[in-house]
Parts: sequence; C-alpha cells; structure tokens
Amino acid sequence: MPLMSKKKPTTEQSTTPAPNRRGAALHVWIDPALMSALDAYLNSLKHPTTKTAVAEASLRAFLQAEGFWPPPAAASTEPSSS
Repeated sequence: MPLMSKKKPTTEQSTTPAPNRRGAALHVWIDPALMSALDAYLNSLKHPTTKTAVAEASLRAFLQAEGFWPPPAAASTEPSSS
C-alpha cells in the first residue's frame, strides 16, 4: 500500500519565514536577457554580492528617483501633552 505524504506548503501558503530571513519576500520572473546581464554584472564585481542586494539597491534608487523613497516619517502616535 503506497503511503501518501502531506503536501509541503508553497511559498505563498507559508506564513512563517525561515529563521535567517528578514523583511518581506518579493518573487518576480524577469526576462532571460535581463538575468544574463545581472549575472554578468555580478561576475564583474571585485567584491561579490548577492542578487538580493543588487535588487534592493536598484529598487531603492528607482523609488528615490520617483519620489517614493525614503518613506515619509510616520505620524507621531503619542498623545499631545496639552
């Protein structure tokens, strides 16, 4: 009699991040030519870095150029002392 194991949750189903992860996950599919260019860039670096670090820096620069970074300071939630 074959045994059936429980299905492992996919990334979308899992709500608990791995213990070494911080932040929110962003999963994207990109054009193969863009991935090749990214790989070539990473291979050209004197000091290796990760695709995640490059993606974060690129997204941060894009959002800054568009006026969305840094995010506005959160409004104070402390009651006024009047």
